[in-house]
Order: sequence, then C-alpha cells, then structure tokens
Amino acid sequence: MTRATVRHALEVTTNLAVLALCITIGAVLIRARQPQKISTSTPSDVRKGQVFPAIENVNYDAADRTLVLALSTQCKFCRESLPFYRKLLSTYSHSSQVAIIFPNSDNEVREFVERAKLSAHAIGGQDFSKFHIDGTPTLVLVGHDGKVRESWTGELSAAGEKQVISSVEKGGVPAIHNRRA
Repeated sequence: MTRATVRHALEVTTNLAVLALCITIGAVLIRARQPQKISTSTPSDVRKGQVFPAIENVNYDAADRTLVLALSTQCKFCRESLPFYRKLLSTYSHSSQVAIIFPNSDNEVREFVERAKLSAHAIGGQDFSKFHIDGTPTLVLVGHDGKVRESWTGELSAAGEKQVISSVEKGGVPAIHNRRA
C-alpha cells in the first residue's frame, strides 16, 4: 500500500468514528430531555391481601375502604377514563375515602385535576414503585386494615367499571377532599 492509500484509509476511519460518536451523543441527549413516562403496557404488581403502603394525609383506618387512583398526567388511558372517574367520584366520594396519586409534579397535578374536574385528594411526586404500580391507570381498593381488597390496571371495560362500582359500594366514610393539588 502506498502512503497516500494508508492516509486516505485513516481519514475515512477517523471520520466514521467521529460520526458514530456524534450520533451516540445526540441520541443520549435527546433521550435525556424526554419526560419520563410511566409504562401503560405492564400490569401492576398490586396483589390482593398485601399491605398497601401509606399515602400522605390518607388514613386507611378512617374508612371501611379507600379507593386509590394511580394516574399520570401523560397517560392516554387515564385521560380517556376521566368520565368514569368523575362519575365514580361524584357518586361515591360521600361514602368512600378516595385519593389520587401521580408521579408528576404538584404543579402538573394541580393543573390536570382542575382541567379534569376531579374532586378528591390528589398528591403529586409519588414514586409508584413504592406502591408496586407499574402502569397507569391503576385503581386499588384498600381495606381499613391497609390491605389490598381489589385492584385494576389499564383502561377498564364496561364490565370492569361495574366491578369497581360494586366493590366501592360496599361502604366507607366521607372522602378526603383536595387538600394539596
């Protein structure tokens, strides 16, 4: 090989290495700037009978049952299910304790709750992994003993909505209304 051929091969190799490095750095930067979204495709690992972790300003012992809605402001299924959640809250907030938890910031939650017209205690900045929640929406019915009675993940069918209503109808005390969000 001549000196010119070797030089040309080194230039091409160097240019390709620089290009690959730039593409990798660009991909990392783009990924880092994207907001984190909670998965909506994986069912949550909330199991009947397990103790559900404490939620700020919610006392499970104060009600026969507490309905916890785990939502995300970025979740398509959460937005599509808002009419059901509004109906659920307006019908049962006087007979069951209800709390809505979000992984989003308090400001995002406050705006979402106001726009969605949801009237229940809403708390942002929650680490869903603490609750074994892997997807949104997730609804969890917690007994006065703090143990999970029922749970539902994903967009509910009409039959699923009826099951939630039937479970919530079994009793409780007045809801904790929107204190923070």
